[in-house]
Amino acid sequence: MQTEPAHRRNRRAKGWDRRDRLLQVQVFSEPDPASEFLKEPSAEGEFERQEDAFRELVTSDGSSPYPAAAGRYHLYISLACPWASRTLIVRNLKGLQDAVGVTVVDPIRDDRGWAFGDGPGHTRDPVNGFAFLSEAYVATDRNFEGRVTVPVLWDKQTRRIVNNSEDDICRMFNDVFHAFGNREVDLFPKDIEGEHAKLAAFIYDGLVGRCSLRSMSWRRDWMSTYCFGVWFVVMYAWRRQ
Repeated sequence: MQTEPAHRRNRRAKGWDRRDRLLQVQVFSEPDPASEFLKEPSAEGEFERQEDAFRELVTSDGSSPYPAAAGRYHLYISLACPWASRTLIVRNLKGLQDAVGVTVVDPIRDDRGWAFGDGPGHTRDPVNGFAFLSEAYVATDRNFEGRVTVPVLWDKQTRRIVNNSEDDICRMFNDVFHAFGNREVDLFPKDIEGEHAKLAAFIYDGLVGRCSLRSMSWRRDWMSTYCFGVWFVVMYAWRRQ
């Protein structure tokens, strides 16, 4: 009886066999016309960010249908997305772990988009039992045809998405949810608001808009150098604080 090689056994135990198969599907297979991947790059191979589909706000003054409340809202994220990870960081820095629940999707996508499932660092959906995050989008707008993105702030009471803009979600966590967390932490100080906005735009344009999904090797090489330059500027700005 033939014994499985140790290196194959280790890769299978860590889930790498599944990742290898998905990579082969994504890179070498003809993509499905409905694939999420086909909606992401431009003709030049750059990542194209779509407009956020849901921009309603949680408020503390009754000016929206979504009042600030502990336990009412749930955050869906992927740790593979830096912008979704930002919302998790803000949630934790503000001490909102008990006020806003969070579920992490599988970081490896197939043509169907972000999926829920048990694995290292990600779980099934305990709130709605969704198999795919796309179900949350369709539950909110049955005619939605855009790309399904993270993060998502979900209202458990109305069973719909409130907001899928990471910047909106971060600001809501910082402002209207402050009563449920650490009031002493202000992650959006007014005195540096202008500088903050410029740096955020620079990071997004440099690290996501230009450095993602490059299809030509010479473009990737050139943009790798550009990315290091962007990080140098970011680190310099951080050390000045």
